Amino acid sequence: MEERSFDEVVDATCPSCRRAVPPDASVCPNCGYRLRAEQPKAAGPQTGPTSRSVALAARGSLIPLIGGILVMISGVIGIVIGLTMAVAAAAIGDILGDLYGGMYGLDVLGMIEGIIVACGVIWFIIGLIALIGGVFALRKKRWGIAIVGGVFALLTIGPYFLASILGLIGLILIAISKREFS
Repeated sequence: MEERSFDEVVDATCPSCRRAVPPDASVCPNCGYRLRAEQPKAAGPQTGPTSRSVALAARGSLIPLIGGILVMISGVIGIVIGLTMAVAAAAIGDILGDLYGGMYGLDVLGMIEGIIVACGVIWFIIGLIALIGGVFALRKKRWGIAIVGGVFALLTIGPYFLASILGLIGLILIAISKREFS
């Protein structure tokens, strides 16, 4: 017979039914008597929010910020193109006058110059609205104004449709982050 210490013998017998129980049992398999109090479980990974995640949630994600920056870039491109068209209309009118002055009268060329100036002003206004929408997206204020800015950013076009592509990406990012706006 194997020798055991007194503690092992006492632990190996149920105090309620006096039958033998396995030494590592916490409940008697015969009568169900609780032999030891359950040990508290070791601290595992936290399931609740950490202070860092709470701080990040309070600040929000970077999605509306990136969307706002893209819409603002698109707006700046639109403003630059609009100003360039409005300022360069007189020079374009002079070039057209030299090339086609004999075929068309000065009134037609003046009208074309006026149309170019009007297009430049419209393009400037579209870029300005996009820029304002981008600022609202950066501040995470008034989601509707930020969306309108994103829609106007689509209209800025720019070289190789770059401004429109940036505006589209910015508009999508602003649209999916609606809950972060106040």
